[in-house]
Amino acid sequence: MVARATGHLERTSVEGAAVRYFVPLPLPPAEPPLRLDGALATRLEAAERALGRLALVAELAAPHRWVARALVREEAVRSAQLEGGQATLFDVYAVEAASEADAELRTDPDVEEVRHAVAAASHAHDELRSAPGRPPSLRLLHATQALLVPARGARASVPDPLPGASVAAHARQLDRGPRPTRALAALLAAFERYLEAEPELPPLVRAGLLALQLDTIHPYRDGNARMARLLVPLLLQSWGLLAFPLLCLSRFFQREREAYYRRATAVRTDGDWEGWLELFLRGVASAADESCATVRDVLALVARDRERLFAEHAPPLLALRLFEALPDAPVCTIGSLLRRLDTTKPAAGRAVELLVRAGVLVETTGRRRGRTFAYRALLERLGGAGVRTAVPRSTR
Repeated sequence: MVARATGHLERTSVEGAAVRYFVPLPLPPAEPPLRLDGALATRLEAAERALGRLALVAELAAPHRWVARALVREEAVRSAQLEGGQATLFDVYAVEAASEADAELRTDPDVEEVRHAVAAASHAHDELRSAPGRPPSLRLLHATQALLVPARGARASVPDPLPGASVAAHARQLDRGPRPTRALAALLAAFERYLEAEPELPPLVRAGLLALQLDTIHPYRDGNARMARLLVPLLLQSWGLLAFPLLCLSRFFQREREAYYRRATAVRTDGDWEGWLELFLRGVASAADESCATVRDVLALVARDRERLFAEHAPPLLALRLFEALPDAPVCTIGSLLRRLDTTKPAAGRAVELLVRAGVLVETTGRRRGRTFAYRALLERLGGAGVRTAVPRSTR
């Protein structure tokens, strides 16, 4: 492990108590500089190759925009679960399909947190597409965080304490006391300078540095770690490495949760940027390969089911329209279909029943009224192992 200084603690007063806050040094790491050789160089090459494969798959999937939208949801679910959230991909799609009468679904805080994250990521990626080649600015990051945590907004000058804890107690616990406005402004200015500087390091290395640095600066009341993870696909898009947000890095960090927190802490305490980058690059390679497999699987599944539907069931036009809408909204109710397909309740019911008989849709509630249906096979391929879909298994 390389030992280097990465910052220092300063003192301030909060609620009459003396607390400390950590001031990280500007990027890139120095004294000594990063060493991208040996095992770390091997990790970097593997991550670059895997990301290149995903970029090719992204181009093939470009006509199917629902794939990127689905993986944005999956990443939002996983990132929230890293922070203790309980919502699943099925839960998110179920709320999106719910009618206004299903108020209990719309007040689940875990599901709403994921939906805010999806809105934040979608906004940021859309903004970058409108200005290709430009890195995400601090203004964009602040606006994105305001969507991620809308109840609190992007107030970068006032970090927020944990619920039920005093600011002073929380600051002593984390050595992340509220930074004076001037100190925080200087940290963010240095962060933005490195973000916009001419690159001296490989893009994936810079992405790993910037993501952890944003979390270390901790500029927001809430959502700092989630913003740091969201920054990675934004950087890849702005640097032209991945046209669509298909990388689900939080899936890897979930599996490596202990190492994830240990490596991040070691940067702040011991200056071990190399250890963090080894984990980060391993995560990029793993997540890129998993996303490649997911994209291929879901596109193949939908194509097979479409072909089988035509061959075996001779479905009417409305059932075909329903099937084509399912990849973008794999959970539905009769009410959501009335809005989406502009049809009558009996016709929507017949279309749903045909897809149930065909083994495409599965009824998830067991009720006679107010039923919810899901494209179970697609959800399982999108969510992967370990994501509860709440969809009962069929004999398909």
